[in-house]
Amino acid sequence: DGSFFHGLDALNHAVRSWREGSRWSGADAASVDAYYNAWRASGYTERLAKPQAALAARCLQLVCVNDVFRPLLLDVGCGSGLSSSPLIEKGCAVVGMDVSREMLRTAKKAGIEVVQADMSACFPFRSGLFDGAVSVS
Repeated sequence: DGSFFHGLDALNHAVRSWREGSRWSGADAASVDAYYNAWRASGYTERLAKPQAALAARCLQLVCVNDVFRPLLLDVGCGSGLSSSPLIEKGCAVVGMDVSREMLRTAKKAGIEVVQADMSACFPFRSGLFDGAVSVS
């Protein structure tokens, strides 16, 4: 069937193992927010502009944007908005969500609507508001 994991139990085991060994274990929203200060937000944006644009282009292919369908998308973990901008340029309406204030400041300067929220908690939006969600990293 082409899947990497043979069954749901194997996938769940792999995810649990990854979480246990993750360098982010124990990190909370405040520590992530503190990590992405103005200096790191700027460097991240400069270094990853091209790769993020390429990944966002693939998202556009999957979303099937056309003259009739212009979706409202949630960009989960939008960071500085590198993946939101190409989506907006092609006609999508995008709301970016991230935990880092500095990353969101950068995204807002680029003209992206943003909300500060922790993706590991309940999202601050009503159910069914968005046509879809992307998370490019």
